[in-house]
Amino acid sequence: MSVRLQIMQALTAELAAIAPSAYTNTLAGHVYRGKPAFGYEQHGFAFVTMLEPSEVRDILAAEGFPDRRAGNWRLLLYGVTAGVSDHDNPTDAAYLLLADLQKCIATINKAGRVAGRTPRPLGGLVTGPIEQGRGVVLSPDKEDSRPTAVCVLPLDIPLIENLEKL
Repeated sequence: MSVRLQIMQALTAELAAIAPSAYTNTLAGHVYRGKPAFGYEQHGFAFVTMLEPSEVRDILAAEGFPDRRAGNWRLLLYGVTAGVSDHDNPTDAAYLLLADLQKCIATINKAGRVAGRTPRPLGGLVTGPIEQGRGVVLSPDKEDSRPTAVCVLPLDIPLIENLEKL
């Protein structure tokens, strides 16, 4: 099976575990892979979709292993808020969702640590810690057909793909 799909499935399970007490939002049943932002429809709940950016990124052959590719794989976590509940501060909910996503990724990285070894998060599927970009929050914008605030968190996921086992 594709290691990228396995990573996305494991990441889906981790993000779907975001729930109150440790987080602000509840994402159970609201994490998607490769599904566009649904035309920014208002669903009444926050959700996240994982997308690859449209730019092309090279993943090079792993040194000494021509049957493997190695490098960072860019993935975007795209969070859509439940709706505008605060008309004076419409991005507040998106900042809270972004913070939940950042905290979850930090927790994933921490769980992959073993003393004296390189961290291998997501059950060892990735070859090092998942790097988080700064993330960005976008305001609602009716001209762009975006009725709710959104956040985008870029991730760089280190991986090695064995081309003989795809």
